[in-house]
Amino acid sequence: MKLSLTPEQQAAQLRKPSGEDSIAIAAYMAELNMELYNAVFEKLPLQAKMRVLELGPGEAPLAGRILRAAADIHYTGLDYSPEMIKMAQAKWPHLDGFSIREGQFSNMPFADDTFDLVFGINVVYFWDNPESELREIKRVMKSGAKLVLGYRPKNKMQVIPFTRFGFNLYDADDLEILLSENGFTQIEHTVFRENPRFVGGKAVPMDSCVTTGTLP
Repeated sequence: MKLSLTPEQQAAQLRKPSGEDSIAIAAYMAELNMELYNAVFEKLPLQAKMRVLELGPGEAPLAGRILRAAADIHYTGLDYSPEMIKMAQAKWPHLDGFSIREGQFSNMPFADDTFDLVFGINVVYFWDNPESELREIKRVMKSGAKLVLGYRPKNKMQVIPFTRFGFNLYDADDLEILLSENGFTQIEHTVFRENPRFVGGKAVPMDSCVTTGTLP
């Protein structure tokens, strides 16, 4: 689908969907990110009774699949867009084990050592102080918990006009170093080839990346 937004407006909406454009941006994200959602889901080590946190879930498109993957899983989403929270609540009104909260990644409304698994899709672009975000993520993770991050690599994303406005881009090696320097171990990354993205009428090769790390 096409959006009637300038690249700068689109970047702002992708960072924090708001106002009358939030519905359109949610549909846009759902359409363009399905391959990335699937790649991340494949890498989630879901087990019974896990407490799972998703960072920046938007409409939480993976929540249903996660909660059906094993018995007694609890899914929590954390988003700072009130519009996205309302959409997620409307999407999953009667899903057992589902909850979503409003808040910042750098100051989460959760107790220490709460989650067995934390994941985020396309959130690393908006970590303006990644050391602060990762410190808070580690605080709410249990020892041995896994962090799973889905994103598209710098060499692919930098050709897309909206990424010039407030996006922090990473290649897999960059993110591996960042996680290692911030206390994660057993770091791995996997690259999935996507269908091409059309930018300015031209087909641009696109990849999904998934980087995982474990909190000792």
